[in-house]
Amino acid sequence: MLRTSYNTLAKPAQRPPIPVANSFFTRLGGLLFTKAPAALLFPHCTSVHSMCMPYTLLIVHLSNQGDILACYPLRPYALSRRVSATAHILELSLDHPLASCAHDKHLIAKLVREALEYCA
Repeated sequence: MLRTSYNTLAKPAQRPPIPVANSFFTRLGGLLFTKAPAALLFPHCTSVHSMCMPYTLLIVHLSNQGDILACYPLRPYALSRRVSATAHILELSLDHPLASCAHDKHLIAKLVREALEYCA
């Protein structure tokens, strides 16, 4: 008699804690039509804007390894700064739970790596 082991079946991948803008339309809209609290990771991006945004964003510039290079608020209708060595940008609404710990380099790097691995 043939036995089937269901324990060897692969579990579906869990969604990352930070949504990733990995399609054209997701990158185009960004957080525009979202309500706060919201977060979005833009891989392979060096600058963002907040045109037509109804609330202030917290912008976190990240290196390839997920290290924080810069972190600052971005008011509506503004352009982000240019920070050298930026590989990814994380947008957070100011009332997002991650915004209060945005300067925790280890936590942000871990979450960014998880999000990028999920999309790879």
